[in-house]
Amino acid sequence: MEHMTEIINSAHIRYQPILELLKNHQIPESYPEADRYPFLFGERSLDEGSLFVRDEVIRLCGYCFLSYDWVRPLAAWIGTRRCMEIMCGSGALSFALRSCGVKIHATDNFSWERQDPLWFQNPWIEVEQIDCLQAIEKYGRETDLLLCSWPYMDDTCYQALLKMREVNPGMKMIYIGELENGATASDKFFDTMDVVDDASFYTAVAQFRSAYTLHDRPLLLK
Repeated sequence: MEHMTEIINSAHIRYQPILELLKNHQIPESYPEADRYPFLFGERSLDEGSLFVRDEVIRLCGYCFLSYDWVRPLAAWIGTRRCMEIMCGSGALSFALRSCGVKIHATDNFSWERQDPLWFQNPWIEVEQIDCLQAIEKYGRETDLLLCSWPYMDDTCYQALLKMREVNPGMKMIYIGELENGATASDKFFDTMDVVDDASFYTAVAQFRSAYTLHDRPLLLK
């Protein structure tokens, strides 16, 4: 128990400067990475301290560990394409991309307000309060890329994918979350999604890191 307390305390000390940046709506350059990769999970990840501060990160900005080492290359890949983020929560990802020059519109109906009130009370940018399907219907014809990060474990993201295809068949979705049987989206979504084979996209997000032992990653879908 004493050893675990030391690990947790060390993690909080190591991540405190990053948490202070997030509290002030600033994006860190990077996070500490694991010095050995957890072979059971097969992906490079942040160090084990990321698990001990994850709840704080979620309260401050959402489920992604936002850092410029992967946001800047993603923004460069997006370039001048028009983007919309649905179910954006705090809007921190949109904020980070916008700070790198991306034209992006953030939308959410804040149905999670009671669960995560801090996001609603202290958003990073102005968020249009609109349901994701209504947002796609309203803006989809003039949108090139749809961002969906850590969607709920229901059919909402599945319905958004279908609506995207209906409204604008040329639009693509940047999905950030876990894979099938994980903690995001639904079986219908994973059965329906079509992964786009775009090497430039996966090069752009190569520096994305999950919290230790977790499996979330960016995918480009159509």
